[in-house]
Amino acid sequence: MGFMMWMAGSTVHLFNIGITSSALWQPISHYNLSERLNAMGFLPSHTSDWVSSLPHI
Repeated sequence: MGFMMWMAGSTVHLFNIGITSSALWQPISHYNLSERLNAMGFLPSHTSDWVSSLPHI
């Protein structure tokens, strides 16, 4: 990927935009972010995560 980015040059063309977006997307899509974030407890997935936003009766 690095070689392809080097060969693309520094001008802005459709090919360069595709190579750059592909280079950025591949590491992100390698991991299933929703499962990793849920395992670390960053996603609100239980009722207790929403209790503070419920209206008081």
